[in-house]
Amino acid sequence: MRLFRDFPTGFLFLAAFLFLTGPVSLHAEKTLWEKASMLFSFNYNWQPGSTHIHINYLEDDDTVKSREDIYIESWIEEEELEHDVVKAVKDGKDITIWRQGVAPRGAGTKQKSGANYGDNPLNPLFQDRVTYEDTGEVFYMEGKKTRRFSYRLSHSDGTTTTGSFWLETETGIPLKMTATLEPLPWFLKSFYFENYYHYEDDTTWYSKRMFAKGEAWFILFSKRFEATLYFDDYFRNFYMEMDKRYQEDMKTTPFQKDG
Repeated sequence: MRLFRDFPTGFLFLAAFLFLTGPVSLHAEKTLWEKASMLFSFNYNWQPGSTHIHINYLEDDDTVKSREDIYIESWIEEEELEHDVVKAVKDGKDITIWRQGVAPRGAGTKQKSGANYGDNPLNPLFQDRVTYEDTGEVFYMEGKKTRRFSYRLSHSDGTTTTGSFWLETETGIPLKMTATLEPLPWFLKSFYFENYYHYEDDTTWYSKRMFAKGEAWFILFSKRFEATLYFDDYFRNFYMEMDKRYQEDMKTTPFQKDG
């Protein structure tokens, strides 16, 4: 579909699925981060059945020049995860067919269910590439007490993702995540990302809303944008398997601390 060939629309959609007071002792710090990492293994395969992407294209003074809304449905068919643009509107004009490209309605875009579930810093398999630090800062979100952890995740291509997690102090459930890339890919002049999580109990959480703001290159000019992605109708993608190394790595993965 054309959705996945257009930036920032395709980039935002893919990013959405790839990826959420005083010093404390190292033991307490490890425990809270480790709780969050352990919980990741129980929640990695949540899949939103409905996604709404709202994009504002901005002028240099941040006034809105143009608006676009895209509605996507996802489902499992023959053990594969599929996506389809069911509606797209830009400045009041229906552009659904353009966003779908040549794909007929319902044809979908297939993605193997066993695909990588994202370089999330809480992923137990990535802990040998993550450094983190409890900042000691306490915040209350949705009536929950959280601590802010800063992190740095190194990637195989030499880039890093840096940002923060706000973890609920009792369970380790994340309520908010921020991220940016260092260095930025060539097509981005700037980029900032936030992920807000929904939790149902002490072990179940998934993304409910993401926000991104940045500036991207389009051939000879750049375009500034901000986008909010809303997720609903979640279901478990039971065909999406964790890496087979997971069980073994869980026993030996080191948890590191900055400094």
